[in-house]
Amino acid sequence: MHLLPVYYTTTSTKKRKKKNKSKSLLAAEKEHQAFLKRMGVGKSKNKRSVAQPGSASGLGPEGRRFKSFRSDQNHMNIKKVVVIGSGTMGSGIAAHLCNANIPVILLDLKTEISEKAKERILKSRPPLLFEKDKIKNLKVGNITDDFENVSDADWIVEAVVERIDIKHDIYKKIFDKRKKDSIVSSNTSTIPLKVLSEKLKAEDKKDFCITHFFNPVRYMGLLEIVRDKLNDQNKINYLKDFSEEKLGKGVIVCGDTPGFLGNRIGVYAMQVAMTEAVDMDLSIEEADAVFGRPMGIPKTGVFALYDLIGIDLMSDVLKSFQKELPKEDEFQKVVSGLPIIKKLI
Repeated sequence: MHLLPVYYTTTSTKKRKKKNKSKSLLAAEKEHQAFLKRMGVGKSKNKRSVAQPGSASGLGPEGRRFKSFRSDQNHMNIKKVVVIGSGTMGSGIAAHLCNANIPVILLDLKTEISEKAKERILKSRPPLLFEKDKIKNLKVGNITDDFENVSDADWIVEAVVERIDIKHDIYKKIFDKRKKDSIVSSNTSTIPLKVLSEKLKAEDKKDFCITHFFNPVRYMGLLEIVRDKLNDQNKINYLKDFSEEKLGKGVIVCGDTPGFLGNRIGVYAMQVAMTEAVDMDLSIEEADAVFGRPMGIPKTGVFALYDLIGIDLMSDVLKSFQKELPKEDEFQKVVSGLPIIKKLI
C-alpha cells in the first residue's frame, strides 16, 4: 500500500490521529494504574513532600522521582547504620546510604582496608555518590577497636565474604552488642536464611533477614528482602518502605528459597547462555553481542557481566545452588560451570 508523505496529510486526518493517540494514551494509563493497584502500589493518603534532585530519595540515576521518607509514620527510625565488610558490595551499600544522608560506619578487619574502600568510593566510575560531599556521612574503622558502634546502630548490614563460619562469628558479636530491636541483615546473594540464622536465639531471629542489594548499588534498582515466618513482619514492612522511599529501591520481599528470586533466574540464564555459546563455538564477543542489549540485558553481555561480578564469587554462588537445589532441577545440568572459567580461577 502506498503511503502519502506526512506533509500531504489532511487536517482532519491529523485530528483523527491525535484523538486516537489520546485514547490510546488514556487506555495505557488506565492499564498502568490497574497494574499498580494489583501490585499494591498506590497514592498515599498522607501528603509527603518530594525530595529535591541530588538526594537518594529525590531524582534517581534513572530519572525516577521518589517520595521523601517520613520516619514519623513508623515507631522505628533508621538514623545510624553500620556496614561490616568494605568490599565491593559493602562499600557500595555504604555509599548509597551516604546519598540518603544516613550516617554510616564502615568496618573491616583493619581500618586501612576500610580507608581504601572510602578512597575507592570517591574515585569510583561510574560514581557511587550523587555528590562528592556526601562522603561526609561516612566514617570508617575496624571490627576490633570500633565495634562499639554496633551498640547504638539502628541497622547493621553484614557484607563479608560468603563463608558461613565467618558470618556466624560476626553474628555472635553483633547480637551480643546490638541494641534491642535493631535490624540486622546479610547481603548474601545465595546462602539460605535458615542457614545464616541457625545459631541465633529465637528472639534474635525475628530481627534478622537478608537484604540482597545488586552491584553497582546506586544504579541497580532491585533489592530483595528475604524473610521467613519467624520474622517480625512490621520490621520487614518498615525496612521495605525505608528502602523504597529513602534509598529509591524497587523492593521484592522473597521467601527463603535457593537463590531467592533474582539469582535463581539470572544466574541460571547466564549459565545456560555461556554453556550454549561454548557448544555453538561462538567467540566471547559474539556471545556478549547476542546475550546483551538485543535481549534487554546490560550491554556487558554474559561473559563480561560474569567477569564484572567476579568469577571467584560466581563459583561460590554455583556451589551453593548445587548444594541446595534438588538433583532433578534443570539448574543442575549447568551448575558445574565451564572448564575455561575454572581454569581462570
